[in-house]
Amino acid sequence: RASAGRSGLAPTYSAIAATESNTTKRNSRMPSTRNSVGGLHFELTWRGKVIDTPADWPGPGYLSYPTVMFDDDRYKMWFAGWPHDWIYYAESSKPFATFEWNWREQAVRPGPCHPEVPASPDPNNPSVCVYRVVRSSVYTDVPCDALPTPTPGALALNDSWMTADPCVLRVVIDDQGHMRYYMWYTGTCYEGVHNSIFFAESLDGKVWTKKYRKVLLPTGHVGMCGAFVLPVDPQNLRGTQYGAGQSSVIQLPDRFYHYYRDTSVAPGEPIVRLIRLQGPFAEPDTWPPLAVNGLRTDGNESWDIKYHVPSGRMIAFAAREAAPCSVLISVSKDPISADAVTACEFEAPVQISMSDLGIPGDNMNNGCLLGNRTGWIEGRESAFYCGFGEQAHADTWTIGATHVLID
Repeated sequence: RASAGRSGLAPTYSAIAATESNTTKRNSRMPSTRNSVGGLHFELTWRGKVIDTPADWPGPGYLSYPTVMFDDDRYKMWFAGWPHDWIYYAESSKPFATFEWNWREQAVRPGPCHPEVPASPDPNNPSVCVYRVVRSSVYTDVPCDALPTPTPGALALNDSWMTADPCVLRVVIDDQGHMRYYMWYTGTCYEGVHNSIFFAESLDGKVWTKKYRKVLLPTGHVGMCGAFVLPVDPQNLRGTQYGAGQSSVIQLPDRFYHYYRDTSVAPGEPIVRLIRLQGPFAEPDTWPPLAVNGLRTDGNESWDIKYHVPSGRMIAFAAREAAPCSVLISVSKDPISADAVTACEFEAPVQISMSDLGIPGDNMNNGCLLGNRTGWIEGRESAFYCGFGEQAHADTWTIGATHVLID
């Protein structure tokens, strides 16, 4: 199990400064805005679309839900798209250039995995069920051989219908400096059933192995494809069927900090939650998860959170889908501390409409901040990637980028 307690800092991150000068960006004719929150100033400049559908794309479909990191001198993006959310991979040499990808090389596809099998009497039976997803769309090492039947009690146990909202880190796993990619993503096994958070790992960021919890069901069977994080109370979804998802994970020296959205918490409780982990697939330090105060979720927006090294604080961005569509910005009230208590309280966010930023269309959704491989922003510059397009025409949704200057 990878540990967050390694010595030293994450790799130096000066990617945007290395590829584009501040003078070039400041002289850009693109609209820009400047706003302040919690003593930090944010200048945002819209840079436009960064990904296209390939000529052989089997649409109509859409692209959205990105997560982007700078790693090995490349900008690496994982995102979701047609038909009902599969996760794909793309990369670019520059943060605002077009990301190249091959839709036939899926990063993480849904299922297949049967939700329950007879319990094994073998005490050595492993507690984790895994299978490998390969680019040829052929599944190997699959422990089950059928798609799930949508029956009560089994519906929430696997990701055979949808994979979306990826969050990816690349983590040092031993003293020799070997690294591995980890992905937390939203999934469900049937349309209209609440979401849960699932987990996968990879050596190259392209070929993934999923890891599931084994869950003992009331029927006496074992759920082979249990989620990494379930909603706190699946019976209480605040009038929605969303559940838990939209992870944002950061690696700090003491723990992994996993922020996510859960619509099943008690009325009046913040939907944004935090769990701390000693390793990427470890059990949470505490349960139920901690409430994250101050991050408003009026619509369907999800918050992406990064650790800002110069200020020692968490920075949170969201793309708000509800009218007026806008970018929301917040920061943690205090620098991060070892006990993470201060990471659970954020300043009231500022809101910048997509029209003020010059973003075309009338819909924004699911954005992410650019950071390094461990979820840090080490300098004054970053970028915010999000889905945008026409609300009434999902096939127009694609991914664009905004340059972010922090001082």
